[in-house]
Amino acid sequence: MENSNKSNSLDKNKIEIKSFMYDWGLIFLIMLLIFIITIPPVIWNEENSKITNSRSRMLDLAYALKSYNKLTGKLTDDKDLIFETIMHVRDSLIANESLNGNKNIFLSCEYEATFLMNPIEGSRIDSKIDLSVIDRKDRLNHIDKTIYDMKSNEFDGTRIYEIPEIEDVKNIPDIVPLIQIDYETQTLYFSDPSLQTIDSLYSLENLIRFGRKDCADTVKVDIPRNFGFMLDTLFSNSSIITENVTDTIYTLKEPVENDDVQTSYVKNEYLFKYIPKSEYDSLWSFGISKYESQPTSIDSSYLNKLISDTTYTITYIDDEEFDETEEEASNQIIRKVLDMDIWYLIEESMQDCSDYRKESSCLVDADCIWDLEKGCIDNNVEESNDNEIDTNEDEDFISDDEWDDLFADFEDELKNEIEFGDTLKVKYEFKSRFISGFEIINRTINIEDYDRKRYDLTTELSKSPITGQDYQIILSGNNEYDTGEDYIDSNNNGIWDIGEYFTDMPANYKIVSPVDDTYKENRFLIFNFRPGSPGFIENDEISWDAKPKWNYPLK
Repeated sequence: MENSNKSNSLDKNKIEIKSFMYDWGLIFLIMLLIFIITIPPVIWNEENSKITNSRSRMLDLAYALKSYNKLTGKLTDDKDLIFETIMHVRDSLIANESLNGNKNIFLSCEYEATFLMNPIEGSRIDSKIDLSVIDRKDRLNHIDKTIYDMKSNEFDGTRIYEIPEIEDVKNIPDIVPLIQIDYETQTLYFSDPSLQTIDSLYSLENLIRFGRKDCADTVKVDIPRNFGFMLDTLFSNSSIITENVTDTIYTLKEPVENDDVQTSYVKNEYLFKYIPKSEYDSLWSFGISKYESQPTSIDSSYLNKLISDTTYTITYIDDEEFDETEEEASNQIIRKVLDMDIWYLIEESMQDCSDYRKESSCLVDADCIWDLEKGCIDNNVEESNDNEIDTNEDEDFISDDEWDDLFADFEDELKNEIEFGDTLKVKYEFKSRFISGFEIINRTINIEDYDRKRYDLTTELSKSPITGQDYQIILSGNNEYDTGEDYIDSNNNGIWDIGEYFTDMPANYKIVSPVDDTYKENRFLIFNFRPGSPGFIENDEISWDAKPKWNYPLK
């Protein structure tokens, strides 16, 4: 009986053990099934993410190479040189956004940075500037001149002159406090610092001087107009910011044909495009207003005064794509937009009767006469042709008068247009306008800002996110002689001839990923990470199927 109970007990224990093993085996199989189901999608997502990131870096590298070519006219496979050149240009454009033309980029330089340190104890001097006898509109310039005249070269440190914030520059009070404090300075020297180091120095608030010396290399660049905006849109992500602004809206009326008047509404910041700055200054009353809600006001007596100005249409022509960009400008800002040499050439061509404002100066020109209503006008009297045209002549015959009529409009357009080479055209026109009204409004605007997410072209962009290896830039020539390429003049005739050796400069490029289709990594022992090849970019052509719109310089 005892043996029977023992046997039953053993069988029960075996059953429990087997049941335990089966349960845990089943749990393990379920977990394995879940693992097999869930892990592959994670790996696939990682593959897609790294492929997308890799292609994005290849695009940025291609854009950087194209931007370098736009600046220097050359192609290079030196990625560090590409990034450094573009970043130097970017930093220059931050300081001066209108910078353009031929410039030098200095590389591998020694830098000297001076920082403002603690104020010197007991150095503070409080004083006042008396402006009571200064005209209100001249007070700001007087403050600047006063502080400039106080500067001393005897002090070794840095002397700071501080004026408490002036809320309304058009209504500066009679007495303005002036604070003078001396500060200690510290100068540090940097040998060939990285772009990140330079950018970090620029961001420090106590940096007061930053200079370079002993540069090992110089890159000559030609910065196109609006190149800074192009760089921002290429490499930065924009963000929308909201700002509260106060605008003055002017009602601008312009005489047109048949004694009609064309009305337009212009914001304060754009008014300079339509009228000279001297005319704009006359609009404002700088005296103190009787009402606190109107600290400054428009001089209403100035309204409806006729304003004569020259309006220009500047046409920039891309010498490669032959795209035309038009920009309108008034006489007072044309000198800022164009080189002064070009301005002098335009001025010489602007010999028109409508440019004379006085009767005496008008009568000096033999081709002009003075009209009491119209002012100075052309004295071009057409000679009448009293001779009758023979009706028997060929119907295809066109008389001189008919030719004159056909080309009258064409000639009128050409006489006010000047071309400078193949890339610039300037058309000018004399116009009269007057401001009939204004409205001062407060409003909220949305601005697309690129500075908040400002880019940095770093060496990370040149490495694949899959393997960490560098992308390869492969350059090749076009096997044809191009103007500017070096050659051996065998027959000494001063030109390249077929058969003569020449240096085929790079004209084609290809960006290749270090990852090919056979690349794989082991994941979790039983899985493989196989991203495949991200593809390549060759001469602006992208190899992958999901092609983004290639529209350099803007993507």
